[in-house]
Amino acid sequence: MIQASELRIGNLVYSPINAKIGKLLAIEMGGRPIIDIGEDTTFTTSFSGMDCLRPIPLIPEILLSCGFTNIRDVHWCIPNKDAANSFEVCLWNDHVSYTKGNSHHLEIKSLHQLQNLYFALTNQELIYNPINT
Repeated sequence: MIQASELRIGNLVYSPINAKIGKLLAIEMGGRPIIDIGEDTTFTTSFSGMDCLRPIPLIPEILLSCGFTNIRDVHWCIPNKDAANSFEVCLWNDHVSYTKGNSHHLEIKSLHQLQNLYFALTNQELIYNPINT
């Protein structure tokens, strides 16, 4: 289950009820999340509570859909024109780790957490474009 305090408007979450990834549009009074689960047209759905949503685990396909490139082994990067400011993470079995220089090491287990970190560090949204297989 996801805590409402972890989410920002625009975070992506998984709806097991609809079996779809959706974008959080709002959290109503009482903690009812509203997400957009539309494919071609906007379709919003309101759930009874946060317990109806699940975090999206970080796997290679999710990182690729967010613009990351696998640069070697477990190392992934969103390239930047200024190489010193590229955004790099390591993908392990059950989480992504982020370390900048000798600074604090963070473990991120789901896409909404990665979106929040990326926004906090770059002041830009992490763009998700699903890969069609």
